[in-house]
Amino acid sequence: MKRKANLILPSFCLLLPLFVTGCGRFKKPSTVVHSLYMDCENGEYPKARNLFIKDIRETFDGAVTSNGPGIKGACDRLTQSGTLSNLQIVDEAISGDNAVVISDLYFQNDGMKRARTHLIREEGAWKVSH
Repeated sequence: MKRKANLILPSFCLLLPLFVTGCGRFKKPSTVVHSLYMDCENGEYPKARNLFIKDIRETFDGAVTSNGPGIKGACDRLTQSGTLSNLQIVDEAISGDNAVVISDLYFQNDGMKRARTHLIREEGAWKVSH
């Protein structure tokens, strides 16, 4: 029994940080924004949905019953229907529990757009607020 504990405990200690960081608690706002665009571009809608604040997530969920665009529609707007080819973070400003990330978005049609993403800290993790 003691031998099993000696094997399990170190494994648990190594995996615990992965579980904690996986929920976004220690991610910087710019990392959250990058993840949002990449998840949207790759069609990872459940992952992208979890990067928004609770009120926005509930709006996406309600869209299923009201024929709204939901998370897929939001992702299509962000990535111009999946044509995002590159994303460059230009600036990140944090003030308490609020943050703004400026990024340059490059699209397959050679278009470029500068985006301003607002985030707030919700339950210890940075979430996109608009």
